[in-house]
Parts: sequence; structure tokens; C-alpha cells
Amino acid sequence: MATRSRAPSTPSAARLPRRPPRPPDGPDRLCSGRSDLLDRLKGWAGRLRASLLALWLARRTAGVPRRAKLLAVLVTGYALSPIDLIPDVIPILGYADDLLVVPLGIWLAIRMIPQPVWARLRKEAETASAPPASRIAAALVVSCWAAAALYAGWRLAG
Repeated sequence: MATRSRAPSTPSAARLPRRPPRPPDGPDRLCSGRSDLLDRLKGWAGRLRASLLALWLARRTAGVPRRAKLLAVLVTGYALSPIDLIPDVIPILGYADDLLVVPLGIWLAIRMIPQPVWARLRKEAETASAPPASRIAAALVVSCWAAAALYAGWRLAG
């Protein structure tokens, strides 16, 4: 049986495209996928923060309908409130509450605001250096939760 000999390498063989290096197997590969996910989550959180700030600015903008202003105040108040409908202590439902209610409220409020007005508000929110601090809003949120707690206590006692 005759054996075939290899053909000598030619200069044209050197010009063939090389394959990109294969990613390593093991923990390094897992960490790179995790960092991609982390980067995407950070981007989503940044957009969410900018949307909340734009909704906060919408409450005093002339071109925003009244219902959208009311929803914007409710959504930003709920997002910034330390008290949730479902406490975060409950394993899955506590965080699902925040991950569903706030983005859904933001989406609904954005749909109610005219597109040119929203584009202007979004641009203002992205250029803002820090969110505004309002003691009146904080007092309003705390007083609403205190009133709800007093009402619930009154109903349970009576």
C-alpha cells in the first residue's frame, strides 16, 4: 500500500485567513458571559433611571395631559418609596413586584405623553447631573403611607 506524502507548503497557504482564537473553557468563559449580562443590566437600569427622572420633570410640563401627570407622580413616588406593595423579604414576589410594576407604570405613562414632549423631557433628563431632591414630595409619600397604615389599623381594630 502506497502512502501519500504531504505536499510542501506553498506561499499561497500562508495567505489563508486564520480562525479567531477560541474562547477558553472553564471559569473565565463563565465570567465573560456574566459581565455581558451585568453590562446589559447596568444599561437597562440607567435607562430606567433616566425615564423616572423624565417622568418627574413631566409633572410640571405644559404639554403633558393631566392623567399622564398623575400617573407620572404615582410611578415616581412608588419607585422612590421605601415601602412596596409586596415586601422584598418575600423571596421571588418581592422583587418581581419592583421588576414589573415600575417598568409597566413607566411604559404606560410614556404612552400617554405626546412623543415630541417626551423626547424633550428625555433629553433634559439625560443631561441632568443629579435627580432633584424634593422634601415636599418625600413628605407627601410618607404621609400617604402613614395614612394608609392608620386606615388599615383602624379597619383591623374596629
